[in-house]
Amino acid sequence: MLIGALAPILISRQVGLVDDTIVVHAEGAAEGVACPTCDQVSRRVHGRYQRRLVDLPWHGRPVRLVVTVRSFRCENPQCRRATFVEDFGNALPRRARRTREATQYLARLAAEVGGEAGARRAVVEGLPASPDTLLRLSREDTDASAPGDDYGASGGSAARV
Repeated sequence: MLIGALAPILISRQVGLVDDTIVVHAEGAAEGVACPTCDQVSRRVHGRYQRRLVDLPWHGRPVRLVVTVRSFRCENPQCRRATFVEDFGNALPRRARRTREATQYLARLAAEVGGEAGARRAVVEGLPASPDTLLRLSREDTDASAPGDDYGASGGSAARV
């Protein structure tokens, strides 16, 4: 059983301990998925592939998710899209290597203590990340929270100091 934002969208199939890492094998909970083009629900599975993500540590142990993602065949003959994959929303963004919660934690860590110290602390806490990754996440978090830049986009003189 999964806890948090992942509980309604994933079903855990197997939980094990590999070395010192908790590995959770999971798959989508929905029986069918709506086609993103025509919105018709399809239950016809075309294929599967696995995504491997890092999640927040549990009791000091690193947690890895191995999520089996299904691709579906659209059953609407008038639809342009032949196949599509299930989408897990913001909880597991496409192409992400970490869950949303793990990424948010690392961004907060970088904002609090910086890149180098944050990377050392992240390893101790079971969520390793490089200093460059932490700084990038901190910048992305800052960019997302700031509504606009008074000088950067307009090329104002303050940007050339």
